[in-house]
Amino acid sequence: MSRRTPAAPGLPLGIRLLGGVVAGAYAVFAIGSGLDRAAVQTGIGMLQVPDFFAARSLVIDTNAQLQSGNIKGALQSSTTAVARAPVEAESLAYYGLSQEMAGNKALAAKAFTLAAQLGWRVPITQLYWFNQAMLVNDYRVAALRLDAFLRIYPAALSQREIIGPLEANPAAWPALLDRLALRPIWLANYTDEIDGLPVDRLVTRAQILNQLAARGVVLGCKSVAGLADRLVQGGKADLAKQLWRAHCPDSADGVVMDGNFASTDLSGPQPVLRWNALSQDGDLHMELVPLDEHGAQALSVTNATGFTASLIAQTLVAAPGAYDLRWMAQGDGDAGSDVIYPKIGCDADHLETVAGARDTGKGHWQARIQIDGRCATHVLQFSAKPSSSSVTLGAIAMVPAR
Repeated sequence: MSRRTPAAPGLPLGIRLLGGVVAGAYAVFAIGSGLDRAAVQTGIGMLQVPDFFAARSLVIDTNAQLQSGNIKGALQSSTTAVARAPVEAESLAYYGLSQEMAGNKALAAKAFTLAAQLGWRVPITQLYWFNQAMLVNDYRVAALRLDAFLRIYPAALSQREIIGPLEANPAAWPALLDRLALRPIWLANYTDEIDGLPVDRLVTRAQILNQLAARGVVLGCKSVAGLADRLVQGGKADLAKQLWRAHCPDSADGVVMDGNFASTDLSGPQPVLRWNALSQDGDLHMELVPLDEHGAQALSVTNATGFTASLIAQTLVAAPGAYDLRWMAQGDGDAGSDVIYPKIGCDADHLETVAGARDTGKGHWQARIQIDGRCATHVLQFSAKPSSSSVTLGAIAMVPAR
């Protein structure tokens, strides 16, 4: 049984992230590829392979050796690769990585210095200097190198470790924000790649994105919807609402988001902090209709089902206290209609009809409700009794009682 040199602590991050993508990248080098593979596997015919392709074959082999933990084999392959292509940035980078993993940090630094001088296109070189910058708390350079790496491999953000060191230290946030403010290609991955992140990491990411909005970089509702939902599920509803208001300002107009339906979408599931349509079938018709020239809309409802139907719902984040819930519900001729009415509760399974609703004129309704603090969030739902004619719902607001 052959013995393998154990991997020394250095840049395992580079190996973990690049193992698959780097090897796959060589598929584009069709010329000589078959001979390259044969040469690496058998050692026969290497002298007949052009140096350019031979070096790349050895880089592939170095990568495979590192993946398997065979540092000695990686050192042999990478040394041969550099001998064949001494001014090839990728060969130098893998030689440097092999030396780093073997614990030869001085040789690694020399190799990566030369690799950087030959160009920054090699991802491992970016990661090495990112790591070195983090070791000396040079967050500006670390963020610059990480930005360059992620512009090549934005999907690497699915690996928690890649941006964790910068996120974990608030002192590094300004440097990270400087890169995010440029709206790099990986910004979408930064907001979307959150599956499996623990709540504390979600909180950190939301705080950073709130600071990004404070710099004037507003991403829009869709970009932060998934993160806001995860925060609500994780018991961080207040932060979720802050995030939503920061990046979705057009729909953040109070305790109730988008009370005038200006950005409401009835076509499918929406983030919990937005209106979600609950029912839509042949005998229950709902559509949004323009209400004024400022973009406000109203929900026109016809419920011919013969039973009370749930229409729309939204998750609310409200501090304990008394509130006035207001809404417009009109029938024919702008007359007030009680066909549509609100319910509220800690969740969708424990809703109670709002009591004491009164029409203050022309279908503008109001009711006093009490938020007692028992629940981190509440669900506000509107339902419709059976009716042969259409009823219009709009202008929903919930404001502290005076």
